[in-house]
Amino acid sequence: FALQATHDLYYLTLWPTTGSTLPFDHLKFPGVVPRSFVGPWLLAALSRSATFFTTALFNPSPNQIQFFARFILLLFNLHAFYRLARAAGPT
Repeated sequence: FALQATHDLYYLTLWPTTGSTLPFDHLKFPGVVPRSFVGPWLLAALSRSATFFTTALFNPSPNQIQFFARFILLLFNLHAFYRLARAAGPT
């Protein structure tokens, strides 16, 4: 779900307004589990900034943009595991 939300925010807009008619899936389908857009918004914003700097070198394809998003998510996960290991202390 988070990757789809990241895609929606990356390609549609990073600043959805209340009452907008943007095609976000959580607004169209009744009964969809409400979710927070904080994580996907941050991931889309960082992915957009990464692709902004790489467009000077090449025009990234959607697969490469997805790679950027997944790589940034990997960095967040590695940082979380590092902090968990430091908090657990030596074994």
